[in-house]
Amino acid sequence: MSESSKSPRARKALTRPKKPYAEYPLSPHASGKWQKKIRGQIHYFGNWARRVNGKLDRVPGDGWEEALAEYKKVADDLHAGRTPRVTGDGLTVAALCNHFLTSKLRKVEAGELTSRLYAEYREATDLLVNSFGANRRVDDLAADDFAALRATMARKWGPVRLGNGITRAKGVFKYGFESGLMDRPARYGPEFVKRYQLDDRTSTQITTPRLSAFGRKGRPSGTPPQARGRGPGAGCYSSPERNHGTRQAITQAQDRTI
Repeated sequence: MSESSKSPRARKALTRPKKPYAEYPLSPHASGKWQKKIRGQIHYFGNWARRVNGKLDRVPGDGWEEALAEYKKVADDLHAGRTPRVTGDGLTVAALCNHFLTSKLRKVEAGELTSRLYAEYREATDLLVNSFGANRRVDDLAADDFAALRATMARKWGPVRLGNGITRAKGVFKYGFESGLMDRPARYGPEFVKRYQLDDRTSTQITTPRLSAFGRKGRPSGTPPQARGRGPGAGCYSSPERNHGTRQAITQAQDRTI
């Protein structure tokens, strides 16, 4: 009896589900996950199928609602290129900024704050929300977050506007702590400052001494720097040729004064 030459029949793949509606941001992956490509990288959310005994079984309802909820929790961070942080109950950046702007708006209505200054505060809170994420918890912010925020400000603004922006950003978190919305002050870290303090060695200006043939009273000044106990090569005129030219100029000056 001859052996059959037919190859085993290929296993039929499970049909992937369709999107529940046209604007649904995720698409089904062959692994049974929902996926989305963000900034060139694939991210997976939830399951539309689970593997049972080596085969994929569809999840009731295709799990698109759970996958969408999971995606929304980290969407702001992923699209901004940030690593998603802790989420959950607590004061968010958006909630803090809303409280802060509400207090400033009351001052505008009372005539204690100009509309222009209120617009500048609004610009500061918009930058905080865009940089940190609306749903980011305030107590999850760390020094590296504020350092990245300062770098963003410095690329866009000059020194004066940078200093004003940092002051207003700190004012938002100060309001949150003093009003009882935050349990502790924000930890900005050492980099979130208006201007960096230059090191003494880099800020010292080095000036080149000038050698003149005459002193303060119009008389020859005498010897060049090498002859003043500083050793060979200590002054800016370390070349013998230069020293010879300097001595010649002094001699000529003495001849003219005699």
